[in-house]
Amino acid sequence: MAPKSLLDLPDELLLQLPVYMHNFEDFKNASSTCRHLHNVFADTLPKTILRLASGSAPTFFSPHPYFLVLAVARQIATWAVANDAEREFRVERLVEAFRGGIKGLLSLALQDNVEGVGLAMEDVRKMYEARFSIINPLNTTMDAMIGDEWYRQPDFWSGGAEDAFTLYADVSSATFQFLTYGELFGSTMASYLQPGDKRKPGLGIETRIEYIKYCIPDWACGPNSSRHDGFEVLPVGPYAEGAKDDPNAEKVDGNQTALVHLVGGAMFEGTLWKRAWRRVLIAAGAEENEDGKWPKTWIERIQRTEFRKQRTTVARKVTNVADGDDEAGDDATDWRFSLFWNALTQVGGLQTMGMVAQFKGREGNRDAAMKPEWKAHILRLRDQVLALKDEDEPGFKNFGKRRKLKVSEAPNLGAELYWCCAGMWMGF
Repeated sequence: MAPKSLLDLPDELLLQLPVYMHNFEDFKNASSTCRHLHNVFADTLPKTILRLASGSAPTFFSPHPYFLVLAVARQIATWAVANDAEREFRVERLVEAFRGGIKGLLSLALQDNVEGVGLAMEDVRKMYEARFSIINPLNTTMDAMIGDEWYRQPDFWSGGAEDAFTLYADVSSATFQFLTYGELFGSTMASYLQPGDKRKPGLGIETRIEYIKYCIPDWACGPNSSRHDGFEVLPVGPYAEGAKDDPNAEKVDGNQTALVHLVGGAMFEGTLWKRAWRRVLIAAGAEENEDGKWPKTWIERIQRTEFRKQRTTVARKVTNVADGDDEAGDDATDWRFSLFWNALTQVGGLQTMGMVAQFKGREGNRDAAMKPEWKAHILRLRDQVLALKDEDEPGFKNFGKRRKLKVSEAPNLGAELYWCCAGMWMGF
């Protein structure tokens, strides 16, 4: 007997309907028509929901494609390193996707053979909550540190801004690029918080550099920009010929320079960012050493806004810079603090950035709110790092030939950003 209505069809056939829908609106509307379809569509594959969400962007998932890439970035990283036999090939595919810019990364996520990457409805709900609790507040915070609001300080170039610099940032895209870095490489950082003999394979520094080159495009990093030894950028993705005049192409701003100015690295202090995070750590009990487990050297460094000595010449600033600290010999032995700091303030992704998103640039001197789960995360991170032995210290890679930029093998956004855009100031 032929079915009298759509609902008379077997659930197995009904579950195939979302595959043929155009976008997320169609999916949500159909799911809302009755309880039966709602229950059946609850088992829709995450890859299908991601495709439907991509079809609805930028109406519901703006900015596109940044929002959706951020939502699945951690899954992409897991896919890239999950299979021992295919890891090298998968990382090559990931790098190739990076070279297509942020759009290339979304295209990779949509491919059927990229298993485990997609959106469940619970993921969609969490991302919408994160938009209002983390992403938008962080965007406002970053705007007050590197954007238009930062530039509005009275007498900006005459002492009104203690960290005055010429920046050309698109803060909206920079916020997502920064968070996506944390989501992509957070698991790699987590592996460096484990003893050396327990570390799992992650995404190496060369892979992270490729993300910065093409997914945080900067005119100072383009193929025709000032170059330095051993650094190559291909004319593809956001740097492709004609991309500048294509309204649909990814915009190339000065976000690499802006982000390294934000978080600090080499010649950049990251003053406002560090000051805000200092208030977070004070609220977590670091300065008062509430639980008696904060090392004295760490407390002293947290109390110093810049965390390193002031330097007067660019030549000194770009020589033997390790982990965003001073030259070799000045606090260089306290690698544990650098690892803790970078894991918390640069590679935390959505998990930690809500802590600093409560500040608006120069408000970094006011008391910070501290949720119990935030404090628990900070203390757990501290304890992990302090449990590491000297032989667990991450290695370093030297970039450049004439002048060496020494960068940790553990994720270090500030130093990696500086390597990508350093050709604007001084060759290596």
